[in-house]
Amino acid sequence: MKKNRNYFYYLIPVILGFILGYYNPEGKLDFIVQKSAARSVSNYDGWRTNLKLARNDQGMLMRGIVARIGLGANTKEEAIYLSARKDSEGQRLNSANEYKIILDEAIPVDAFWSITLYGGDDYLIKTDYNKYGVSSFQNLETRGDGRIVLTLSKNKPENDANWIPLPKDDQDLTLTLRCYNPQEKMLNDLNNVKLPVVKKVIKGEI
Repeated sequence: MKKNRNYFYYLIPVILGFILGYYNPEGKLDFIVQKSAARSVSNYDGWRTNLKLARNDQGMLMRGIVARIGLGANTKEEAIYLSARKDSEGQRLNSANEYKIILDEAIPVDAFWSITLYGGDDYLIKTDYNKYGVSSFQNLETRGDGRIVLTLSKNKPENDANWIPLPKDDQDLTLTLRCYNPQEKMLNDLNNVKLPVVKKVIKGEI
């Protein structure tokens, strides 16, 4: 009997989900989910993340938020996901501008990291180049001082290894930094990890 009660416990949110989804006027449920997700994240130098994803104690609401956004998620020991919607000056990222993503230090991972560009709706943006991001397992150009500088622009540069193309039309943007097999420092001391800086390019700046 106790086992059946446990199944019933998990069945309740499923039934509620179907009901709320059916009677979801004008996408208001999405608004509630987005607001709840925003309250569950922490900010690290402009990059937002939730280090409790995929944990058993994360609660039903957070499980629903994860399912709404991406179906599932890894634990932080497997991957840490960080997102940025604003530049280093606190301004909303928008494809009307060009940006530099500056990595002053290597991201402390044992596997690899990647940075992917999305639209304001968190979906990939169609471009003429079929390129949506870069990854550390690619042959990225490293400057003499050890830094990696990525470029976000509409026009393709001569050396496009470190380039992420922007869409032709002007729209809000979101960047997602994925860190696979993060090292101990990322897991337990993320506040002291030097994360990439997203800097808006000022006209005439090199």
